[in-house]
Amino acid sequence: MNWLKEFTAALVEEDERRLIALIDSLPEFTSATEAESALELIKSATEIFEKKREDLKVQMAEIEKQKKFLSSDSVKTTSILDIHS
Repeated sequence: MNWLKEFTAALVEEDERRLIALIDSLPEFTSATEAESALELIKSATEIFEKKREDLKVQMAEIEKQKKFLSSDSVKTTSILDIHS
């Protein structure tokens, strides 16, 4: 399988590890058409990486929000049984 086909498959599968490995092993293209195709595929991969980065940012913000809620004073716990209330 040539590089362009393999990269396209990794792009469709959104396989970040394979995309990075393929970018690291970028071959020397024999035609301008192949080089332009590779450039467009790499741009598409960059868009996927950016989207995943933004998704991760949102998830991290949500985790921080939940962490603050769980550690806030509004959630009070007592270790003794209050039988007079």
